[in-house]
Formats: sequence, C-alpha cells, structure tokens
Amino acid sequence: MIDSKQTKALVRKVEKFNADLAAYYKESGEEELPLIESTVVGFTPASPYTCQVLKTRVKVTDTDGQTYTVTDEWELDEVLEALKYDRRRLAKAWRIWRSENPDAELEKDEEEEE
Repeated sequence: MIDSKQTKALVRKVEKFNADLAAYYKESGEEELPLIESTVVGFTPASPYTCQVLKTRVKVTDTDGQTYTVTDEWELDEVLEALKYDRRRLAKAWRIWRSENPDAELEKDEEEEE
C-alpha cells in the first residue's frame, strides 16, 4: 500500500507535468505531442493527467486516457513510468517547436539522445 508521502509526491509530479504541458500548449499553440519509441513519425493529441486521491488508492488517468488505480508500489511504478514517458514526449515537443528544422528533429531517434 502506498503511504501519504508517496501519494503527495505523485500528485505533485502530476501537477508539475500538467503545468508544463499547459505552458507548452499556450506558447506553441499546439495540443499534440510527438510519438516516441514508435515506428510511426507523427503527433497524437495529449490531454492533461487527472489525479483523484481516494481513501485507500489514487486514480490517475494519463495523456492517452489510460486509467491506473494505484494501491501499491508496483502500480505506483507503472504510473511513474507512464509519466516519465509523457515527460519525454513533452521535452521532444519543445525541441521540435524551437528547432530551425522541425521535420529533422521529429525524425531524430530518441535513443541517440540518451
């Protein structure tokens, strides 16, 4: 079972991601994030995360509408991995938007950069 400290940390991470996503949407005028780790080059719509703290669990919905019910460490790790993936998508979106050659940046292999 996750404790209140872990719950608060998760909520803070979700709030931070949502704020960063909103800033990107506001500045760029876009409402999509690039795909990464995919054979398809392109963008998909991305909604902010939702996070609902309940008595014995936390319900989190990611940018693609996938809902997680977090009650233990394993489920928490799963949500944190999804959040990490979407954070990487957001970072790539910023790089593409700021790039002088957005098409080349979009096609750049994510594995090269790590």
